[in-house]
Amino acid sequence: MNRFYRLLAYGYFPKELPPIFSTRTFAKHTFDLSDINTYSNRKWQRPCTYLLQQKVHYRRKLDIVGPQSFLKQADLISNNYENVQSLISIHDGNCSRPAFNRKTKFHRAVRPFAIGRGYAQRKLKLRSRFPIILKLDVKNYYRSIYTHSIAWVFYGKTYSKTHFREENLGNNLDKAFMQGQDGQTIGIPTGPDTSFIISELILSQVIEELLENKFIKIDRCVRYYDDIQYGCESEEEAHRVITAFEGTLRNYELELNPDKIQIISGPHNIERPWLLQLRNLEWKDNVGTDLLLEIFSFVAEIALKYPDDHIFRYFLQKMRTVIVSENAWVDYQRVLLSLLQENRGNAKEVFQQFLYYQKIGRSIDKRALKESLSRKIWHQLIRGVTSELSWAVYGFLIFQLKPDKEIFEKVLRKGDTVSKIIATKLIFERNLPLRSKVNEIIGSWGDDVLNSPEWIFAYEVLVNKWHNRYHEISLPDNSELFEHIRDKNVSFIDDEAPLVTSLPIAFKRVLQSQSENEAQDENDFDNFDEEEDDFDYLLDDDIDWDSDDEDIDDLGY
Repeated sequence: MNRFYRLLAYGYFPKELPPIFSTRTFAKHTFDLSDINTYSNRKWQRPCTYLLQQKVHYRRKLDIVGPQSFLKQADLISNNYENVQSLISIHDGNCSRPAFNRKTKFHRAVRPFAIGRGYAQRKLKLRSRFPIILKLDVKNYYRSIYTHSIAWVFYGKTYSKTHFREENLGNNLDKAFMQGQDGQTIGIPTGPDTSFIISELILSQVIEELLENKFIKIDRCVRYYDDIQYGCESEEEAHRVITAFEGTLRNYELELNPDKIQIISGPHNIERPWLLQLRNLEWKDNVGTDLLLEIFSFVAEIALKYPDDHIFRYFLQKMRTVIVSENAWVDYQRVLLSLLQENRGNAKEVFQQFLYYQKIGRSIDKRALKESLSRKIWHQLIRGVTSELSWAVYGFLIFQLKPDKEIFEKVLRKGDTVSKIIATKLIFERNLPLRSKVNEIIGSWGDDVLNSPEWIFAYEVLVNKWHNRYHEISLPDNSELFEHIRDKNVSFIDDEAPLVTSLPIAFKRVLQSQSENEAQDENDFDNFDEEEDDFDYLLDDDIDWDSDDEDIDDLGY
């Protein structure tokens, strides 16, 4: 699988979107186009905005860029990747240098080189060598990158400024990124893997230039994205390093975040201090009501102390390793619904828990789930729309709940683009009496809607025929790519994309046990020794008991 295809199929949309959004079909019909330039002319396009709710009071802006600009970005990077890669530092301390995934099970084209424990170990090594650790952070990094500085990395600032019209890789990448954000030169889109690669390219060059300063040594630096840690012999040296970083970043129109500069002396935590507390909890199968409530109360207390950390997400990840007893299932559903109501981005993990238990035969209280989802939608529409809205609407889809007309009408009027797409899909699938409201939206669009922030909604209306004969979607001047993918019936919605791709080991054991019990009943076995043998697999040394912890490391802990 070549890099170009992987970027198109697994590196285009932000990974935080509900999984029903997919670019695999798009990749299938575009990766072998004979002339990319024909389908990716330089008309400016405005990206669709997706506000990711990461913390209670923090919303991160993600971008769904137009397909023409992303096609060009992916083509330029993949065809010149050896050149790009040669400019990215391969030093062991560069933990976020891009690495293409060889297996698509990761559902992402590119990943950081070292995450989780690998990053923690490198920080620990730095602390073991130096008495002072300097912590730095680039202010609003993605949103501050100057697109013209991409060319500076390849050819130097002086040459690039006098040859900005030259057809070369740096200038072409600059134009491709500008095209995808309405011609803006400040900032690059947040979400696509192409942006990740370019951001690493620029910061690697910053580090390379700093190496020319006699105070900076590469083996003292550990970096993960724009979080930088540097080992110093003294505070005086730390201040000199700060000055050096400020000067070099300024050359690229970047600056340090003054609120995150720290000079740390003596031992300092490597991991989150609450991790040990949660890891040492009694995580065992057949969790009863008393233990469940005790654990949940304990986790909630820790979450109050660390409001900026994803405590509940970690809790839900750990709950994949155990099974709640049938007697406690009602209470566990209430725990899950309480976590769903909180605006901390827990919806994905909550939904996964429901699906795991549904797979092993537990009944979901769909009335309570619908009430919870409906309330969440109302609150989002009143308090401000974020990713929580789209996930709540998505919940109606995956749990096959009947939407209320009044709620979905408000989603169409006040929701974000991603939520409107999912709502419209449900309206047409469930035959809700809201098609006229969809047509009102279509009627309000101009001729250039496919280059606007509503582009993906307009395209899905076009390809899925969510419109009547009086409300056609106008194709823009740069319509070659849209015409091509429309004729190939390409949709960015994948009905078969699952939220759960595999069952955790604890749930697989339950299914295996159920299957063995059914087989035993059918054969009318009544032998104690056979029953004991049924549980031999629980002691199998070949079972990877820690495999469920891998995704926990992906949280950055």
